[in-house]
Amino acid sequence: MRAKRTILFRIGAILLLLIIAGIMMVIGRGHTVYIDNKSIDYNGQTYTTPYKVVVYVDGEQVAKLRDKERGMATCIG
Repeated sequence: MRAKRTILFRIGAILLLLIIAGIMMVIGRGHTVYIDNKSIDYNGQTYTTPYKVVVYVDGEQVAKLRDKERGMATCIG
């Protein structure tokens, strides 16, 4: 009887941790991603930028960037 109770408590604890992990994956900490539309110099070569850029994240428009502008998007999960 005592062994069954111990196993049930362990299974219950594991299920509780899995539920908490699933919830935290959905509403967890967000990360801010910055998008730059600036020209760069790399190994003596200059890479120019397009005049206008439209940025989509998960099908949603998050920024319209012109030359030398910066945008940001928050990603959660």
